[in-house]
Amino acid sequence: MHHSNDFQIENKIKSLSAYINKYIVCSIPKVHCNIRIHLEDECYNLVRYLYEAIWTKGNIRAKNITEMLVSISLIDNLLDQVKELSCVPNKKIDNSFSLLTDIKILVQGWKKSVDNEKGN
Repeated sequence: MHHSNDFQIENKIKSLSAYINKYIVCSIPKVHCNIRIHLEDECYNLVRYLYEAIWTKGNIRAKNITEMLVSISLIDNLLDQVKELSCVPNKKIDNSFSLLTDIKILVQGWKKSVDNEKGN
């Protein structure tokens, strides 16, 4: 049921989520709590869609993987907003972008393989 790729993605998502909570979320000023809330929500959604994709098949799995890519794009956008606020060291933001890019590449590969399965 679990593929090694699923675990690799799961571990990277957990690392990203922990990193963002430890270094990014806590540094966002209260006046920008909307950004903090959305960032936490999208990290949560990323985990949620991962588990939904793992436990589903076919079109529903493909939909959940697409939702993961949407969450990744939203997290990317929110990190851009945080970077503009200059409240978090650029190194921490860049590390977050790097973790997010690794996840995006893995998820895109997963999507491609699921799309190929559906094509057969």
